[in-house]
Amino acid sequence: PQLRPRGPRVIPEHYGDTDLLAQGIVRHCERHGLGDVGMIVGITILAWKVGAYEFGLTVENTEDGGTGSLREALERANVKSGLDRIVFVPGVRGTIVLWSALPVVTDDVEISGPGPSELTISGASSVRPFWIGADIGVTLSGLRIADGFAGWEGSGGGIYNTGSLVLNNILLSGNGAGFGGGVVN
Repeated sequence: PQLRPRGPRVIPEHYGDTDLLAQGIVRHCERHGLGDVGMIVGITILAWKVGAYEFGLTVENTEDGGTGSLREALERANVKSGLDRIVFVPGVRGTIVLWSALPVVTDDVEISGPGPSELTISGASSVRPFWIGADIGVTLSGLRIADGFAGWEGSGGGIYNTGSLVLNNILLSGNGAGFGGGVVN
């Protein structure tokens, strides 16, 4: 079956040569009745756009694991050396409930969410959402980190940081630990 465009496309005009390629693919596919395919290819190219980052990783759902999850993106970021950027595709909103701790962050990463009122990372009152390894640079932005728990003998219920941490537009709420419920630095 042929895919048909469902509405107007918003195409960024200011991201350089990689984005011009993505724009061209989107426009070509729209002209030939394949608008949705073109948009998927265009978004994929934009997501993998090289800039100050080694590569871009996208989170496509609010599942705890599997393809397109935050857990998978962090695992991939830990494998590749250099600064990585993890972003959430438009439409990923709600709560990511963690049933086990996310992998310890072992490589520099920026994680950019849509805003703390839009996306929550929840430890379900049983696990700590983020543990940042020694000498690692991490920037978290646009997230609510809630209901993390490191145990009453533990530290950093929401975030345990032994590296360099920058928080931008982050809401920490309902996290618990013996010391530093929200974050230990």
